Amino acid sequence: MFQILYTEEAKAKLEEIANTDPKSPRIIFDHLNKLPQIYRTDPFLKGSYFQGLRRNRIGRYRAIYRVLEKERAIRIITLEHWKSVYDR
Repeated sequence: MFQILYTEEAKAKLEEIANTDPKSPRIIFDHLNKLPQIYRTDPFLKGSYFQGLRRNRIGRYRAIYRVLEKERAIRIITLEHWKSVYDR
């Protein structure tokens, strides 16, 4: 079974989302816990900043993450609104 890990940035974004949209964190956590079963269908990102990472759509938010096969883990890099997540 894969473990879900969060970067400090992802934790901060979740807290920010919770402050503005109290219902969303529960939905996000439930969805992220399903990633080990569905990550292979998520596309890889292109571009210099997120190259090699995957993305998952969770309503109006996007989760950017890396699959660590050897460690059997998925590291959530960031979570942001879909309009601003790729502005890096």
